[in-house]
Amino acid sequence: MHVALPKSRGGEKLPPSEQPLGFLAAGCDPALGYVGGFLLTTARGRPLEFHYTTPVKPSGTHRILYGAELEPYVYDTLIGASLLQHCTIEPAFVVTDQPMVLSQRARLSFPIVSVGPGASSASTAQSAASPELKTHPDFSQDREAVSRWVATVNPGLNLAEPFARIWEAVRDVLRADPKLAAA
Repeated sequence: MHVALPKSRGGEKLPPSEQPLGFLAAGCDPALGYVGGFLLTTARGRPLEFHYTTPVKPSGTHRILYGAELEPYVYDTLIGASLLQHCTIEPAFVVTDQPMVLSQRARLSFPIVSVGPGASSASTAQSAASPELKTHPDFSQDREAVSRWVATVNPGLNLAEPFARIWEAVRDVLRADPKLAAA
């Protein structure tokens, strides 16, 4: 699903300070199931686009048939790929709070990193500009690319902060949907 926000410019190469950033949240909410949200922002954090998934609630049969591959499939294909496909403008990079989404990197032309555990917490002890970043094993250079962009364009940028906003927005929009509230 998509929540309309002011249109962003597409198709043109922007200077680094004007390139949008993507933040992809994915997790399992006890009440909702597996859900995700994607927030595209300006370099200063102003929202440009917001997308979210409807909850995925695997049946017992799905859990049996997929086994250990259930969560990687849900996070990579059903949530990660779905949310990234809806982005209308290419971001400078994407930050995620779900390491299983890093497998999307092979299909992307921009870096993707995950922030360490507890990233959505307001009391993150790590520096705003240099949280613990993880990359896909085949794209370890993404960590340096993102760190360099942050240091050059917006040294005070907190890469973990948008996740609290995404999760609050996802829960808010899904609670407001009467079909999902009754489920």
